[in-house]
This record gives sequence, C-alpha cells and structure tokens, in this order.
Amino acid sequence: MLGYLDDLVVIPLGVLLMRRWIPADVWADCRVRAEVLTARPVSRVGAALVIGVWLFLAGLTVWLIRRYWGG
Repeated sequence: MLGYLDDLVVIPLGVLLMRRWIPADVWADCRVRAEVLTARPVSRVGAALVIGVWLFLAGLTVWLIRRYWGG
C-alpha cells in the first residue's frame, strides 16, 4: 500500500518538476506539433475493418467456448 501512495506523490511531483525544467519555447513548439497531429483524417473504412475483426474474434471465442466447454 505504501508503494501506491508513494507513486501518487512522487510521479505528479516529478511531472511538475520536469515541466518547469522545459523551456517555454520548447513547450510552444510541442503544442504547435500536437495541434497538427490531432488534425489527422479519420478513416471510416479502417474503423469498420477493426470493429469487424473484433466482432469476428468475439464470435469465434464464444463458439469455441460453447463447443469445447459447453457440453
């Protein structure tokens, strides 16, 4: 339990310290780059493909469980 409490204090303090050490111009450059990267196009076909694969694998899992452990 002390390890978790330690992490709750040490990690935020470390992040705060690192933010203070990074120069303002570097922060500004990173923010500009982040805005450009978040403006990427969305592929509905790719999303449908990923969802289809997940649904197929979920169905296959259910089928295998019923076949081998369902009796």
